[in-house]
Amino acid sequence: PRKIFLDPGHGGKDLGGRGRSGLTEKAVTLEVAKYLKDILEMQSGIEVFLTRSGDYYLSLAERIALANNKKAALFISLHTGAAFNPNRQGLNIFYLNTLNTAVADIEPPGQTPTNNLLSWLKGNEKFIPASQRLAQILMGTLNKAFSMPASASKVLGGPWAILIGAQMPAVIVEMGHLTTPIEENKLMDKIYRQAIAEALSGGIEEYYRNEPY
Repeated sequence: PRKIFLDPGHGGKDLGGRGRSGLTEKAVTLEVAKYLKDILEMQSGIEVFLTRSGDYYLSLAERIALANNKKAALFISLHTGAAFNPNRQGLNIFYLNTLNTAVADIEPPGQTPTNNLLSWLKGNEKFIPASQRLAQILMGTLNKAFSMPASASKVLGGPWAILIGAQMPAVIVEMGHLTTPIEENKLMDKIYRQAIAEALSGGIEEYYRNEPY
């Protein structure tokens, strides 16, 4: 079976982002990850693992190590975004691209690694095309599911800290902004969180239709 690792961002002492209502990123990511796991496991030939199944802390390195040790086929890290602009809306997906060291106008969770690490990352180059393709497909299914204009969403490649060391196609999915009241209200809705999981499942299914491994 294909092994897919889902990484609910943050956990334990690390709350991640927090909305005005008190809703935390660590709670949203875990719930969406559990929904997505349940949906994916209905499909034959797929085995799904979570980096964390409860409210506890894991370092970034520990998360990637779990996926590498299981020889996972995909690594998908789930997060919510944050912005100084309280009206900012949209979804972002970041994929591992160790060749792009430019600073993007949007920073995903975690910091961009220093130049001292870049030579160590060269072994990940072979996963760049698949990571980019996965990111684009997931963005397409999310945009379609929520009728979002392409301008509201971005797909960005870079050596993002969360994905460093991944020995498989790897992406970060930001499921809206907890700092934006409109999106925080959506993320509080159980049905909306389930819809995100269903859209991501559809994207993973589409990715594998033309992907032999």
